Amino acid sequence: ITTRLQREMAALIQRQAIEPLLAVSTVQIPADLLAEHCSASLWSLVSWWLRNDFPKSIEEIGHIYWQLINQSFLQTLGIRELEEIGEETREEENT
Repeated sequence: ITTRLQREMAALIQRQAIEPLLAVSTVQIPADLLAEHCSASLWSLVSWWLRNDFPKSIEEIGHIYWQLINQSFLQTLGIRELEEIGEETREEENT
């Protein structure tokens, strides 16, 4: 069950996050490899959270996951902060 759930999470992460980011990345890393990495990290974080009797809220866990993955992931892909990209896109739309 664990392996199947992690595979399903990886597939979802790949479709909804990895593939769009790879479209703007200059680095060529297989999408399925990146998705497996993110899925394994998420699974480990959730397992820790459960083993420790929910010491943080689900919102805090989501924020921690984002902090753990965001910087290293975007840096590896050669992508600036998503907020910066969003701001530039909004500026271009307004001109």
